[in-house]
Amino acid sequence: MIDIHSLAFSYRKGKGTPVLDRLDLRIPSGHIYGLLGPNGIGKTTLLHLLSGLKKPQMGEIRIDGNNPFDRHPSFLEHLAFVPDEMPGIREEPVDYALSRGRFYPAFSPDLFRSLLSVFNVDSAKRISAMSYGERKKTYIAFHIACQNTYLFLDEPTNGMDLSSKALFRKALAAHSKEDSTILIATHQLADIEDIIDSVILLDRKGEVLCLPIDEIGRRLRFEYDTVTRQDAVWTERLPSGCVQICPNPERAETRCHIGALYNAFYGRKEQLLQAMSKSDQLSDK
Repeated sequence: MIDIHSLAFSYRKGKGTPVLDRLDLRIPSGHIYGLLGPNGIGKTTLLHLLSGLKKPQMGEIRIDGNNPFDRHPSFLEHLAFVPDEMPGIREEPVDYALSRGRFYPAFSPDLFRSLLSVFNVDSAKRISAMSYGERKKTYIAFHIACQNTYLFLDEPTNGMDLSSKALFRKALAAHSKEDSTILIATHQLADIEDIIDSVILLDRKGEVLCLPIDEIGRRLRFEYDTVTRQDAVWTERLPSGCVQICPNPERAETRCHIGALYNAFYGRKEQLLQAMSKSDQLSDK
């Protein structure tokens, strides 16, 4: 479980606009989350803070009771962070993995080699000689093979072609532990919407939406048709018609359209949250 309380962070030590400001967030374990939001909203910063690479200026973070910034080895051996930019180390992939994998108790060399083959990465090529996409696949393969409890990925599909993106989704879904918590920060929603089961939408004012996708489909009604509905809080055109987001007092399960949810949250956030609250209130009566 990840617990975040009144978290604040600014890159100008309190003089500039905070990147994260009074953020309260509880992230239950055992889900694959899409960490979504526009540029500058704090997605990468949050991953750095969760990984213990930055220290909160206010508030606190606890992951299973641990403060990430303490960087205790017994905690870090169950956590991995794969940033967008990865170093070009002058080692071959297997040598790199065997030397670093000993710090992770569940690391599987056989799984790593298998994933390199799946990703079509030349294991005889030094990482420093690889393309950006090949390098990204190598590091992702390594951290999937570490079988960590927590895996944080920042823009993992950058530099990948379409086939590699499909292989990434397949590998992550097939080889992640059932109880692992995976956070994927990305602008490429189409690259991950088939594998995430929950979303986190950040807001500069500390308001955040963090829910399983199927629960969102019960709290809100997603209508797919061409008829405009009076109770819709958001309407978005699709090639085949439109999707509309409405209150869902009956809490009948509907298919959540993540793209429309994203646009509604950042376009009409107050109305969207009120619709979710209204649905909860009516369903309790």
